[in-house]
Amino acid sequence: QDSAVEDAAVGTSADTEHAPTEEPAQPQQEEPALSDLSAMQWELADTSDIYTTPLSPTGGYSLGVPGWKEGHRNENAPANASGTICIMDTGIDTDHPDLQGVLYEFTPEQQAKYGCGKYGYNASGDQRPLTEQKAVDSHGTHVAGIIAANWDGKGVSGIAHGVKIFSVNVFGGAGSEQDMKYVLKGFRFLIDAAQEVNLKAVNCSWGTAQPQFALSTVIEELGRKGVNTVIASGNRYLDLDESIDLGSQSRSPYAIVVGASSADGTMTDFSCWGQDSVDVFAPGGSILSSVPEAVQIESGGDVYSYSNNVRFYPEVSEEESLLSGIERFDSDTAGVLFFDANPALDPEAHQIGTISDKCGFDDRRSMALPLSSLPKEEQKPHGGFSAINGYAYMAIPVTSAQDARWISVKTAMSDAFKPSGGIDSITCSDKEGNPVEIDSACVSALKKGWGSSAFYTIYQCQWSVLSYNIQGYIEASNEAHELLGQDMTQEERNELNYTGFADYRDPGMIEGIYEWENGEQKYVIARIGIGMVTGDARQTEVTGQTNLYVDNVAVGSDKAFAGSYAIFSGTSMAAPEVTGCLGVIAAQEPESSTLTEQQLEEEARERAAKLMASVDYDDGLSSLCRTGGRVNLHEKTEFTVKAPLISKASAQEDGNLTVEGWYFGTAGTVAVDDKEIEAITWEDGRIQVNLSGIPNGSHVVRVTNADGAVSRAVFTTSSETAEGRRLFEKTHSLPLREQAFIDNECDRIYDSIAACGGKIYAFAVSAKYRIPQSLWSYDIEQDRWSPCSWPEGFHIDASSSANQLAVLKDRLYLHGTLIKQSESGERTTEEYCLWRYEPYGDFWEKLDVEMPSGSIGICALGDTLYAVGGEYWTTEEESGEEDEDAA
Repeated sequence: QDSAVEDAAVGTSADTEHAPTEEPAQPQQEEPALSDLSAMQWELADTSDIYTTPLSPTGGYSLGVPGWKEGHRNENAPANASGTICIMDTGIDTDHPDLQGVLYEFTPEQQAKYGCGKYGYNASGDQRPLTEQKAVDSHGTHVAGIIAANWDGKGVSGIAHGVKIFSVNVFGGAGSEQDMKYVLKGFRFLIDAAQEVNLKAVNCSWGTAQPQFALSTVIEELGRKGVNTVIASGNRYLDLDESIDLGSQSRSPYAIVVGASSADGTMTDFSCWGQDSVDVFAPGGSILSSVPEAVQIESGGDVYSYSNNVRFYPEVSEEESLLSGIERFDSDTAGVLFFDANPALDPEAHQIGTISDKCGFDDRRSMALPLSSLPKEEQKPHGGFSAINGYAYMAIPVTSAQDARWISVKTAMSDAFKPSGGIDSITCSDKEGNPVEIDSACVSALKKGWGSSAFYTIYQCQWSVLSYNIQGYIEASNEAHELLGQDMTQEERNELNYTGFADYRDPGMIEGIYEWENGEQKYVIARIGIGMVTGDARQTEVTGQTNLYVDNVAVGSDKAFAGSYAIFSGTSMAAPEVTGCLGVIAAQEPESSTLTEQQLEEEARERAAKLMASVDYDDGLSSLCRTGGRVNLHEKTEFTVKAPLISKASAQEDGNLTVEGWYFGTAGTVAVDDKEIEAITWEDGRIQVNLSGIPNGSHVVRVTNADGAVSRAVFTTSSETAEGRRLFEKTHSLPLREQAFIDNECDRIYDSIAACGGKIYAFAVSAKYRIPQSLWSYDIEQDRWSPCSWPEGFHIDASSSANQLAVLKDRLYLHGTLIKQSESGERTTEEYCLWRYEPYGDFWEKLDVEMPSGSIGICALGDTLYAVGGEYWTTEEESGEEDEDAA
């Protein structure tokens, strides 16, 4: 996900799969009917006490969704929710069996009116039509299943039985760029269609890496249409109060920012938090939901990438389909053996690993493998997967290796180390019956798709599912062997290397699975490899305490259950838990089409307030979010209690604190930094307290209404009479909500600031690109911002950290690049130049001065303007000589 649309984010954000993606495999034989996976949905099934992780060994947290436990296996169960919910994400697999019957279908008239397709709208900016809703990866379909998967006793069951869902795709396929402008385009579609389609909430399982005030504007506008926006807080383990992420959304009465909790209700080891930036916590670790069976992305008419997301789940497979049961490490002697080398190839291989009772996937026991002591690979020269952080061989007992089709393993890391990893080889037999290892790169190089389920990010302290399609890998390995044995030109071989064969180890023609015998027991041998750390990991090195936990190891035949479901972790999973709960809260609401705009606005505010009153308060979360709690509906079907919604908390010059918002009631308690203060005035939308004795600095106000519902906000005091150093003398407005500012796709004042002629001048900047888009002036006496003129074609390099704005003799000087374009609008040449701005006439003049290229800063000293900086570079010519130049 773009860091404007982050990890969750897209992955990016936000929690998206980081597995290799590939081309369609050959059709497999018909699968068994869907099995019921709902017992593995710990947050709904009250099984959180057995899904234990290294940081949450006790479990015990449940969402308490009304009707779910009694009705989720019955498609005729009474609805517990109503309304329509939008999944603004990567698209939805509209063919997924668990989403049939829950999709909102736009009528032909609506499609013509709004320019959408049958199941939603493509705002992503890629080459597909606006009407196409094909999923471009697994993320959006996983979110959709959490909210609304069918209650039919098959696969998974969603929270909100009775809602309809549709998709707004803001993430494009191959060759497309995700951008905030596509998000705004998607919101504009929702604003137009919301009332007609009975829209109650939009789920945004992505976060912004920068504050986006244009996003705030459309969230407010959509809120006035009766719609809540639910946003994932992000997976970078940051205090959002101390950063600039999501800062513009936290005070909206229509938006809910969600952090992720583990099975015991505590914050996960990856979630972002913020006492003033995050509203609530909800389940976000080890969440099982639907994914597309396959995702194919095309570019230029060719298959760009392909993912096959079918995974083997031994927990719901028939016993006769498992070749030796499920190894849960629940006895003192393990049936699955772990080695530091392949025991079929190396007689000196040593057994490793220790059975641990610290955590388990569905109990409290698993195999612990210390990464610091595992053997490691060197990084492959061309960047293919390498087990640089360790590998181990699993010998899995089977009755007959030749019947094996699937291997399934659950994995988790013991701490904040977050690598990529997976089952990266299987030991097979060559033509002579000798053991050889398949190189799993064949699957990605040939775009066969199976790597998507065999490889995954191994989340810190959360469980992931690794599922290896044995037959799929054998077929790919043999196809690769035949391909590499053909006569090819060097150009053709170079092209093959580019697709993933550069470091490939060809094992030769594979005849079948190698059956290793140890005494009287037969085994299948597979390797687990731990690769490089993912980009957003907060722990980048293995420590002596870093363990890989392995649990629920099994080998299945072609009769075992394999379906398109996956366990993901992230705030991207926590957000739809809340969105689904909003659908439940909306169960008794009237159709949006029957309400006035004022009534719609009030419905959205009340819905958010009721959700934030439906929490379990926890002292451990009180400093991490505004409510200080995690969502729990307690199986209620009526929701009357509303939490206070604080829109503004500000210290006044008279020494009082004014708190503004909604649903304060007529009485309650106010506390500043947990010390109760008597209110001077208390109204439903406004409270005043005296700050006598409160020192200068940043503080937290907590409002508790008569119903016991809580909300918090951060404010700052800077008074001459208060204790402590003043932080500032006066606050000044910013032009962030000026229409001209928004029209320029800007969301902050940033970089160079200069004072000239009694005014302050500053750049208006795009958060994503950090490129100044325009110049604004601030009149201090009138407390007013105004846009200045801007030279046509002028561009300031975003990569430059040098000052590019200077004042000399009451005039502004600006350094940057003039971009020249052809008549067709194509960029042709660039010219480094210096411009002078005349404040009194609001015009620019390009000066006839030759400016050096590179990262140049300008400054004034006395009567002279200086350009400081430059570049030093070396180029190698064909002759081998080096040319050096410096500026």
